[in-house]
Amino acid sequence: MNRITEEQLWDLADGLIPEAEAAELIRSISMNPKLKQKFEEIKAINASLASTELETPSPAFTANVMTKWRAELAPPVSALKTLVNRKIIYGVAAIFAFLIVGLLFFAIGNAPAEPSTQYVAASNQVQGVVNSQVDSLLGNRSFWFGFFIIDAVLLLIFVDKLLSRNRLLSVLHE
Repeated sequence: MNRITEEQLWDLADGLIPEAEAAELIRSISMNPKLKQKFEEIKAINASLASTELETPSPAFTANVMTKWRAELAPPVSALKTLVNRKIIYGVAAIFAFLIVGLLFFAIGNAPAEPSTQYVAASNQVQGVVNSQVDSLLGNRSFWFGFFIIDAVLLLIFVDKLLSRNRLLSVLHE
């Protein structure tokens, strides 16, 4: 054996080295007085550690540590969540909903009952242009390639958020 490291001595003292290699190490150690002294020190430390009785912390200490650890893992409460009242948000949303519904009724109420011939002709012309644009867009390979790439990225983002949320929930429930 070329050179015996301290890690090998510790592994030998702990019994982690296979028998054939351990026998060779012991033979090398017995020939070198420095290694023999170091190995004896390591065995003494191991014996000392094996004879010491492990102390267990009190249940109150364990409970306090675990409580603080769970508090560190918990997601922080957003400052915005504590400052904004949900009733205000619902009120603003209701105002916008009423405005949209009111504009819809206004537009339907002011529309003529019968479309004019000019409107029908212009509508058919616009419909033809729109149809040709849509057909050219749907037949374009670049459009579909971009569409599927964007969908794949959105799917990956969704799966990542879902998995990280599930991982966080499983850690919090432990």
